[in-house]
Amino acid sequence: MKMKLSQIALFLLSITCCSAFADSVPSVAPANSLSPAVQQDAANWACLMWAVYCSAHPKKIRQSRTVYDTLIAEFEKPSEKISFGVQAKSFICTQRATLRLNHLQDIRGAKADCEWAVELNPENVRATWLLSRVLEQLAIAAIRTGKQTETGTDLQTELMTTLKRVIELDADHAGAHETLARFAKYFGETELAITSLKALTRILPFEAQFHLQLSELYEDAGRLPESINSYERVVTIQPRNASAKNHLGQLYLQVEDFENAVTAFQAVLEFVASQEGGSQRERTRRNERLQRPNRVTQEDTSQIELDAQFGIGIAYQGTGEFVKAEGHLLQAIVLTTEKVKKTRNRAARNDLQHRLREVQYTLAQGYLRFEEKAGAQKALTIFAEILAAAPEHVGANYGSGIANQVLGNTTEAEVYLSKAIELSSTPLPDAYNALGYLYAQQGIKLDEAESLVEQALRSTPTSGAYLDSLGFIYFKQGQLDAAIETLEKADRHLPNTPDILLHLGDAYLRKRWTVKARQVFQRALELSPENTQLRQKLDSIE
Repeated sequence: MKMKLSQIALFLLSITCCSAFADSVPSVAPANSLSPAVQQDAANWACLMWAVYCSAHPKKIRQSRTVYDTLIAEFEKPSEKISFGVQAKSFICTQRATLRLNHLQDIRGAKADCEWAVELNPENVRATWLLSRVLEQLAIAAIRTGKQTETGTDLQTELMTTLKRVIELDADHAGAHETLARFAKYFGETELAITSLKALTRILPFEAQFHLQLSELYEDAGRLPESINSYERVVTIQPRNASAKNHLGQLYLQVEDFENAVTAFQAVLEFVASQEGGSQRERTRRNERLQRPNRVTQEDTSQIELDAQFGIGIAYQGTGEFVKAEGHLLQAIVLTTEKVKKTRNRAARNDLQHRLREVQYTLAQGYLRFEEKAGAQKALTIFAEILAAAPEHVGANYGSGIANQVLGNTTEAEVYLSKAIELSSTPLPDAYNALGYLYAQQGIKLDEAESLVEQALRSTPTSGAYLDSLGFIYFKQGQLDAAIETLEKADRHLPNTPDILLHLGDAYLRKRWTVKARQVFQRALELSPENTQLRQKLDSIE
């Protein structure tokens, strides 16, 4: 509240206090030349300034409260003693509310004062913000006590409305945006939380915490590109935050941006390498530096390295560079195994063992995908290690079935695939398809094979692989028209696949459609020139 110089001069020269403030405000000799009205104004301003002064000193809080009480009592009376305008009165109510909230633990009184201050001056930003803080405390108390009543709902609505009003009055009020984002997220109003966090990143662009919170909200909402953009900002602000770079790499993996994922994880591994070596004293100092805000998180470098090794292994699989992927995944297995041995806490140990199986499974899947028969035996060895520790691991049972199928071990393949289907709490379309195809290859249990593949197709009706299996089963059953129709559909959904073309060519041959058969065999041979079986079939037609 601004005062003119003349008012200050009057205060210094002619301050005099009415008897109502005699015990609270130091007296000053009156200037008799001033009119009574001016003397009263000076006294009023003196009281207010004394109250403001006292409010800044812990030992004088109650004196300040007494003066505010008296001032408010006076301007409630229908008299002319108090000449303050509505803005000044609103200010006085806000001041008393501040004392009640911050020093006197009178939250109900603070709420009443804030509401009065806002009623007197609806444009009073400070009073509106203070009211939101009061409502925030009441809401937190209601949440902690588990009150889910209609009153609690009204309180929630009042809090959110008040915070929005603060932002209407001051669009750059960081406190209001932060509180609104926090409660909007808690109450499930995701879009509102995102709006406030976006405002915070504009108001305080170099505060990484708000970019981080925004990224998490986007990720929870499935808006991964926006989540990545926000996390990239976190990494820009905190270039040494290795944990953030790890998470950014994970986000890249989710959108299958494998090249950027490799770059992110490489930066983490380079950072970890830079922390190694030196004396114990140097390592201690370095670890202390790592704990400082805006550098890295509290995680130890071994866990950071483990996450990065695993992540970059997956990323290199995505780029088709399995040799590099294999090296990093093997390193992740070594690191995880070492941490398991050193960990004494049972829960933490169980989590690490679960992580170890996850890394092993990823490596085994890579062997099956990239090395075919040569990798099938390696995959079997790893799956056996997983099953020795966790016999009911669905993925390892399924993987063992596929590896045995590749190696021609049909009995073992059937056992593992059947067990995977039995153990899984949700349908496994790939396992249904694999087992059905296995039966078709052997020419056994064809009705069961058809049922299994049809179950797989319910989840993905346009899967070229599943349609190929069903068409192959129809072929084995002698249903040539159904087989051709299904295999042609498989070719449309998964074109340029030698196995599908091989099955389709066989069906054409059985129907004596030699021209069509020659065409599809020729297509398949162009795609797989090393395939001797295709060459023989093509030669037999000619």
